[in-house]
Amino acid sequence: MKTARSWSPKFDKEQLKNLLDLLSSKFGQSPVSSTRILFFNLLIWLQDNNELVSLDESVADYTKLALLRGFGDKNHLVRKNLFHHFSRPEILRETLPERLIDLLTKVYHPEAEDNWLRYATYLLLQTARDSSDFDRPISARPLADCQFVDMPVDSEWRILTSSPMTPIFSLASQQASQIETDIIRFGESF
Repeated sequence: MKTARSWSPKFDKEQLKNLLDLLSSKFGQSPVSSTRILFFNLLIWLQDNNELVSLDESVADYTKLALLRGFGDKNHLVRKNLFHHFSRPEILRETLPERLIDLLTKVYHPEAEDNWLRYATYLLLQTARDSSDFDRPISARPLADCQFVDMPVDSEWRILTSSPMTPIFSLASQQASQIETDIIRFGESF
């Protein structure tokens, strides 16, 4: 695989596709984790450095799919390397709305959809970890020094709904529609 990495800049599109097919079948599902780590590192290197991948849509799609499937690998180091690769600002932008758009466009493939939610939430929440406030304590005082006060919670809203899963805001719209119905009935009686 190290040899393939050194040769890959010399390949044309078809040769690179054949090489990826061969490597994927032999090493992508290998029981030896160090081989899989090397395989995914080769794919990362290809995605980052090889102009052939960016020029050929099928090779780029194949590389992306193989990398996204790697998020389902049983080896922690494979997943860690992939998270590190996809967390870079060249792939996923820093701000939360832009990162979410990138996750839905750049880091999604229909054939790797079964793992998407698992890795997308981690990559989305990575922005919080990268924040300067991430390691800052929530409060300057320890919880042992805090004074706790009982707060009454109105649980009567459950009685007003027919289903316990009905959101509270929907009650206001139900009441508004009931008032409209009553006004229409009142108008019809005259």
